[in-house]
Amino acid sequence: MVKIWKLLLAVMATAVLAGCAGPLKQKFEPDNKVCGASPCAALGTIYTTSYFQERFLLRHIAGQVVGGAVGGAIAATAPGAQPAQTNPRLEVNDFEKNLGVFDTTQYFSQALQKHLGTLPQLGIKFVEDGPAKEQIQAQVRATSGWAPHVVDPKTGDKLTNVAAFRVKYGMGARVGNEQLGFRKSYRPFVQVVGQVRNLPSGKLAWADMVLVFGPQRFVGSAADADRVNTDELRTTLQAVCQEAAALLVKSLSGEQLPEMPEIVDANTTDWEF
Repeated sequence: MVKIWKLLLAVMATAVLAGCAGPLKQKFEPDNKVCGASPCAALGTIYTTSYFQERFLLRHIAGQVVGGAVGGAIAATAPGAQPAQTNPRLEVNDFEKNLGVFDTTQYFSQALQKHLGTLPQLGIKFVEDGPAKEQIQAQVRATSGWAPHVVDPKTGDKLTNVAAFRVKYGMGARVGNEQLGFRKSYRPFVQVVGQVRNLPSGKLAWADMVLVFGPQRFVGSAADADRVNTDELRTTLQAVCQEAAALLVKSLSGEQLPEMPEIVDANTTDWEF
């Protein structure tokens, strides 16, 4: 009876996505009229609302999953920019402590900005912190009452488009046959939701989501922070960040992306900015 119950739990865990609303999708057109001009000029930001997520199944970790906001929107911090003892990221869990100065969000930010340089139809000026960053986040979360423009804090230029990319990363379970059975498999992952929005109209010029898992599976307790090889985890996260950035640029160039994999415990907060 116990074995049957465990099997039922394992099967049910792969079905939790049923009925879960998906992310916004809007194809970017090369002659995009929503932006008001070509190339589409926007003020953008790349950020995270969480640190390393331990999205482990069948464990009592409700208070350990670092989903949701940790003190509100968290700015991406350059590696080594703060002493370890004052960096809140390093106090979240053992994964972040082990990763040390390697900041996944900052690494992704650098990768995406480099890839975006290949897109002639889109010009995004990025801000890292301050009132402009907060204003962009507020505008992409709004459902009405958008501001007429945002101001580039460096140049004073008024831009009528904003771009936002929200990053989540960690160790999680990918939906599929690998989850059959009681011992679950976990992979490093990076998920990014992004959008480009015209402020006067509130219309989306582009919106998409990418979710990339690393190639190696960690089964059961092998996924625990005290057992995972930190160098291997860091290298995998770097590769996953590069792949996620490349996929976003493909989407922004107008390409149709392949169907994304699914994370087992997905919920509507995964699509929120």
